[in-house]
Amino acid sequence: MKREGGHGPRVLERTGGIDAEELEPTADVTEAFVGRRLGPGVERANDDGVTYLVKQGLVDPNRVAMFGWSYGGYAALVASQRTPQLYQCAIAGAAVADPAKSYARSRNAYTPKALDEWSKRRGMIGINPMNDLTKTNIPVLMVHGSVDHRVEYWNYKDYKAGMEKAGLTGRVIVGDGDTSDSGASTSAGTATVVPASATTSPQAAPGRPFAKFVTLKGADHFYNTLMYGHQKLLYTSMLDFLKNDCGPGGL
Repeated sequence: MKREGGHGPRVLERTGGIDAEELEPTADVTEAFVGRRLGPGVERANDDGVTYLVKQGLVDPNRVAMFGWSYGGYAALVASQRTPQLYQCAIAGAAVADPAKSYARSRNAYTPKALDEWSKRRGMIGINPMNDLTKTNIPVLMVHGSVDHRVEYWNYKDYKAGMEKAGLTGRVIVGDGDTSDSGASTSAGTATVVPASATTSPQAAPGRPFAKFVTLKGADHFYNTLMYGHQKLLYTSMLDFLKNDCGPGGL
């Protein structure tokens, strides 16, 4: 989709995994996260990379998207609330939408103190996308497996409910790995398309921010749990989103 006389589209991908060591070693951890002063290993690294490529003339600043899975999905949600905004849209796969809730649900009396402190850093003192849903200022596509054991499905459901409350919800698709011809007429497996009722909300109008949701029914967190139908639904949904919803005229 390279436009005449311009650069082709660029999608910044962020994979899973984030440790406290990725923060600036001289920065106070609380300030670095809660104060939005991000360290080089977190969202600022993503943004700095994009800014560098734009300054080098290698990337059209109007044709950049963020895509991530697991922690990368979390990074994509954070990116969708960024101001000033660098990205035209964000795709969040298996995203940790609420790190604080994840920490609270996972801790127990038998967790070793060192491990609990490490988990607490990840969950309680970081940016929490669920607290800033109304700051979403670009289109978001959220994808999640319904039986995800690493990043549980409630992350998807909570984020979806929050976005619905904010009036920023678009189409919802639930699809499984079945490749038969039964079910709704879609491009992948059997899927149910649930129309949204809030896509014309006044809140969604100024910068076209809204969210679309895709559930991979029966899929877990990792790629080897995705059947052919899951993969087809995932990638066709992403391509459709980038083409039709990502910035003016698509990415």
